[in-house]
Amino acid sequence: MVICINLVQLLKRLIFLAILIITYFDGFATHVVGGEIYYDYLGANQYRVTLKVYRDCDNGLAGFDGNSSNSGPCYLSVKNQNNPLLDTVITMGIPIVSLVPNTINNPCITTPNRCIEEGVYTKTITLNTNLYSYYLVYQRCCRNNSISNIVQPGKTGSTYYCYVPQLSLFGVNNSPRFKNLPPLFMCNKLNFNFDYSATDPDGDSLAYIFYNSFDGLDDCCPSINGGVNNSCASPPPSCPIIAPSPPYPTTLFTSTYSVLNQLPGNPSFLVNGSTGQFSGTPNNLGIYLVCVGVKEYRNGNIISTHYREYQFQVVPCQVSVLAAIGNFTSQCFGNTANFVNESVNTSTAQSYSWDFGVNGISNDTSSLFSPTYTYQDTGSYLVTLVVNPGKFCTDTIKKQVKIYPPFEINFNKNTNQCLSNNSFSFSASGSIQPQATFNWNFTSSATPVSATTQSVGGVTFNSPGTYIIELKGKQFSCRDSTLDTIVVYKRPKAIIENLPDKICNPGKVFLSNGTISELPVKYNWSISDGFVSGLQNPIVYFNGVGIYTVHLTVTTTSVCADTSNASILVNVVPSPIANFIASPSVTTIFDPYINFQNRSSPDVISWYYDFNDGNNSYQSFTGNLYQTYGNYNVKLIVKNNFGCTDTSYQLVVINPEFRFWPPNAFTPNSDNLNDIFLPICVGTENYELKIYDKWGENIFTTTDFLQGWNGKFKGLPCKQDVYVWRAEFINAVTKRKEVRFGHVTLLRNEE
Repeated sequence: MVICINLVQLLKRLIFLAILIITYFDGFATHVVGGEIYYDYLGANQYRVTLKVYRDCDNGLAGFDGNSSNSGPCYLSVKNQNNPLLDTVITMGIPIVSLVPNTINNPCITTPNRCIEEGVYTKTITLNTNLYSYYLVYQRCCRNNSISNIVQPGKTGSTYYCYVPQLSLFGVNNSPRFKNLPPLFMCNKLNFNFDYSATDPDGDSLAYIFYNSFDGLDDCCPSINGGVNNSCASPPPSCPIIAPSPPYPTTLFTSTYSVLNQLPGNPSFLVNGSTGQFSGTPNNLGIYLVCVGVKEYRNGNIISTHYREYQFQVVPCQVSVLAAIGNFTSQCFGNTANFVNESVNTSTAQSYSWDFGVNGISNDTSSLFSPTYTYQDTGSYLVTLVVNPGKFCTDTIKKQVKIYPPFEINFNKNTNQCLSNNSFSFSASGSIQPQATFNWNFTSSATPVSATTQSVGGVTFNSPGTYIIELKGKQFSCRDSTLDTIVVYKRPKAIIENLPDKICNPGKVFLSNGTISELPVKYNWSISDGFVSGLQNPIVYFNGVGIYTVHLTVTTTSVCADTSNASILVNVVPSPIANFIASPSVTTIFDPYINFQNRSSPDVISWYYDFNDGNNSYQSFTGNLYQTYGNYNVKLIVKNNFGCTDTSYQLVVINPEFRFWPPNAFTPNSDNLNDIFLPICVGTENYELKIYDKWGENIFTTTDFLQGWNGKFKGLPCKQDVYVWRAEFINAVTKRKEVRFGHVTLLRNEE
């Protein structure tokens, strides 16, 4: 029984230890809210490093490094940019921990309770910046699982680092540092403004941007010099003892967000590059990681970018009183302003007090909800709205309102012109006051390219085309712009296309017109032989050897009258004459050889005969043996040294003759003498020959009168015997069907 109790106690202790271990490593995944790191130069290579880490003390299970029983020391990696062998790790000690106050300090707005702690580590270290530059790096895991805008936040770590330059690069340097700590909350759908500006001990120039946040360690290795979390998905054999050198991987945003769009907002959130003012209106509940950077410049050269990560929570605030004045739809609406009250006021006794900001008078006030006020003069006025004045829950808003007359501009429409001697004049018109300024853009093809006067004359363009003319105007703070187009036409250009410089006589030519013109044109063709035409693409016939001038004139008559001419010389050269004699021109299949004698003109240098039976010849005197009867239209094509051709035709008639002579015996013994039974056929059509043995079996069939029987059946020699043949055909002379049959003796030397 004692043994059982001890085993049970041991088991309980093991389970408790496992819970502690799981709690320890799981705590890393739920506590980092944000952070930053900066430094101050103290002289003699001494630097005071400040690391600020923000922790979620509502949901985070782990405390700050170096200040909690379930967290290890806070390690800072010192990376030597010039000599990695000098890299080292130092401990930052115990942080000074304080609770971040709720900066929405408004009795009329109720927010949830949140707990965020700031841990500030400070340590003085020695850096030999006489010789080297350094990166100071703090890495940790992990972020809150509930962050909405990054991928797998519960397994994604953080990297905070700063750059310490060598003294020879920029001289003594101190980091910029942000002046204000962001609030714990943003109220959903309420305008948010925060001063994200920084100070710099050296007086360097600062510029503000949205910046990348950087990934760090993961849930398998939550901290530098820490143990492996064996409960993670793929535990490594060991964890890093020092941070790697930059660059570091950036945190992955979900598909809806990016570096320039880190928060949901309408209007979107912006960081003013000059002032650091961070503003927008959140429109979706959730927790969002935001990183803002401040670029540090000295003498026009960037030293580094200091950045701070911070976790913003957008919450549904309960607002009882909130003063708000709606924006005007237009800046320049005239002297009468219609004010839109967008305040929230849920009190039982609602009241409003407007002051329209006119100096020197006291009656520019109203107690209406959304009043209308007519100003006596244009200008800028500071309007004040107090909601529930004099009561416990009240709110006030001041808004600068600019009262300007309407401003709309236009300019005169110009008639399109030709490139030749073009000159345009432009004049702005509309509701224009003497204070108005103008900016014309005529494009880089114009002289002048731009102008700033209300009217501009003598604007010329150096090339044809369609140009967009832009006019921008400003009157007080009112702006307007307008666009219009003008067309500068280029001269028409007459072009004669694809006309050969040599034509065989007589010749027909299609006059191809390639004229380029942006305006309607009239065409005038003329040829030196007297031919004229007003068609765009006429057809002309040349009849007579010689050199002809083809001339094209095109004329534009609309917008700008202009003329263009094009000419080309055409050489009409002699053509050969093809002729030949067929001898005889009529014969029979018994004498089918025909002689062809050239009778073409003497200038011919090549001949081509097509005998119309699949045969041809390139000889001037030639002949052809026809294999079958029929009518053959023989063609002769000749060519002279100009490349001109001519063609002549002659009809050759081969009349049929009929003969059918069957042998009565054959000896298929492969001696090339009477080896095949083959009737001699002349003048047969639709021929068919069949062989039968004495039992009536068909052992051979052919429809080719040139194919005979070799004395075999199915590849084997037939025996010596008498066989019956039957021939069926049409007599080519009588055109009648005939059937012939008989006997043939197959003889073999058989012993």
